[in-house]
Amino acid sequence: MNLRELQKLLGNCTEADIDFDEPHISLRCQENNLTKEKVVRILLHETQRLYNFIEDRSRVYKLYFKLTNKRQLKVIIDLFIPKKLMIRNIKILDSRKNKINKEEETLTINKRFRNMVDYYYNYSEYSDILNIHKKNVLTKGSAELGDFTVDFGNDNDIVGIEIEHASEFFNNLDISKEFLKNLKDAKMVIDKRNNNCQIVFIVLKTHNDIKKIPLPTAVAS
Repeated sequence: MNLRELQKLLGNCTEADIDFDEPHISLRCQENNLTKEKVVRILLHETQRLYNFIEDRSRVYKLYFKLTNKRQLKVIIDLFIPKKLMIRNIKILDSRKNKINKEEETLTINKRFRNMVDYYYNYSEYSDILNIHKKNVLTKGSAELGDFTVDFGNDNDIVGIEIEHASEFFNNLDISKEFLKNLKDAKMVIDKRNNNCQIVFIVLKTHNDIKKIPLPTAVAS
């Protein structure tokens, strides 16, 4: 499928053809100050904004819609069911928030970030996406790092992390999908090793176990 064919497919869909992976989508809309109605409008009626897509898995697509010169709407969909379009995920990406050093593969974050904050989390078994986000804080823009998306707040502090194909990533660390399905708590912790480098950890807790996993990305202050 090429870009024109995908635009035509979207243009031929109606709102009745759209399903959402809930409650995952409603939570992402709240974080990004979006409504599902706006996402559907862009998806179906503003297909000229679609400038790129990736077939991430068979019949699973990442769509990128241009909002401004710096901001994009990322929508993940699947086409598993004939004449149905499932929305798996949405994010507002902002290239101004992307502080990736391509040579050193580092992510710059604001020093004012504090560890002792409250988070909420949700794991979508259907889409295999784990999201951890700071409570009561909107995302002002996100940076995509492969299967990871980092959410930034007003002061460029990290307010959330999302992992696509989460069970595949964690399986490499001997953490099963069953563990993810039985989560009772999840949060981020930033460990300051020295003045120039910090490491972001994800802490996952079930009734019987706690796992602390460093993100596969060096973090510079």
